[in-house]
Amino acid sequence: MSDAAYPPEPWFLAGQMLVSTFLVEPGDIPGLDAALPDGHRLVLACGRAVVGVASVTYGAREMLQYDELLVGVLTHARGALRVTIPQIWVSTEQSAAGGRELWAIPKHVATFTPDGALLAAPGSGPGGSRVAAPVPERDPHRRGVSAQVRLPDGAPILRLAAHLGARLLPRLPLTLTTAQRALADHAGSGVGSITSRNRVHADVRCVRVRWDVARPGPLAWLAGHRPLLSLALTDAVITFGRDVRR
Repeated sequence: MSDAAYPPEPWFLAGQMLVSTFLVEPGDIPGLDAALPDGHRLVLACGRAVVGVASVTYGAREMLQYDELLVGVLTHARGALRVTIPQIWVSTEQSAAGGRELWAIPKHVATFTPDGALLAAPGSGPGGSRVAAPVPERDPHRRGVSAQVRLPDGAPILRLAAHLGARLLPRLPLTLTTAQRALADHAGSGVGSITSRNRVHADVRCVRVRWDVARPGPLAWLAGHRPLLSLALTDAVITFGRDVRR
């Protein structure tokens, strides 16, 4: 157990999210075999895994305030769609400890800093060149933003930039279920999985995004891939851990 104090489940969060989807060879994704629970299989398209890369900023008025960068892979079990997270970084020890100990999400701590270099062209539709970026909750009218994410030793993970476009759908309710192999299994001891059914209510916007991954770096495997679709979820209200099975 970690010494970092964190709230009990469920977590009530609010913020902004950008997500880009990619098709990636399953063997190229670090940590996927260790994170995928027994009985779960990848959802494949043309033999490739369906991968979402998301960057989230959770606002100060809610239970927790932190930034997050994650890789989620679409999986299924007995016909039910799930998301398995093999890579994820957050800006606080509190969030890292809670994610690992409550839901077996392998969170690691990183540094998130504003970059200042914004995309000049407004987004005219879904998709973009290469990346997803956090959209600060504290300035909801700002349409362009960029940031850098680094490991604790200063090594870069990525630099990201985005420009929000028009709203596509208002207040869309979404259900997202995560499925993770228990973290003890990563060392070969113990068995089991943890699934968490979560709810998101958000406005959906198109976004133009750029994704510049560091090479070498933990996301270097994403270099050269172009997203199929990029979307922003703004003014999001999230309940995480509302229905958990262990």
